[in-house]
This record gives sequence, structure tokens and C-alpha cells, in this order.
Amino acid sequence: MEVELFGIGQVSMADHQRKSGSAERSTGGTLFIDEIAECVGRDPKQIALVLVDHTFHGRGVQCQVNVDVRIVSSTIAESEEEIA
Repeated sequence: MEVELFGIGQVSMADHQRKSGSAERSTGGTLFIDEIAECVGRDPKQIALVLVDHTFHGRGVQCQVNVDVRIVSSTIAESEEEIA
């Protein structure tokens, strides 16, 4: 899920380009994340950086990536239980 959202740096020595993630490709628009509870459970810091600072570091990416994206999310998890 992290690679899908935030991308990945150079995959191999023969691959000179990095792969952008959904957050970067959605710059200037809206990104819908279904089952955000599953995603946030793994690495809430990355999503918090996007929401607060509009930046993140993708896996294997040397520099900071700036994004301007709105995030809409949903979940069926009981949020009161997750927060407590």
C-alpha cells in the first residue's frame, strides 16, 4: 500500500526513473483512499505529512516530494475503538 500511495525510487540499476505514487499523481486534485484504517495502521506518519505539510518521502526517494492533494477516505472500522 505504501508504494502504491507514495511511489518508489529507482527499482534497479537499469531503471533510471522513479515510479510516482497515487498521492503525487493526484496533485491538484482529490485522492480517495478506501479503508484508510488499514493504511494508517501501517504508517500513519506518511499520511500525516501529506495532510499537514503537503510533503512525503517515497521509498528509495532521496528528495522530499511536494504535493497539493485533498484526501477523501472511508472505512468500515469502528473509529471509536481504533482511537481508544
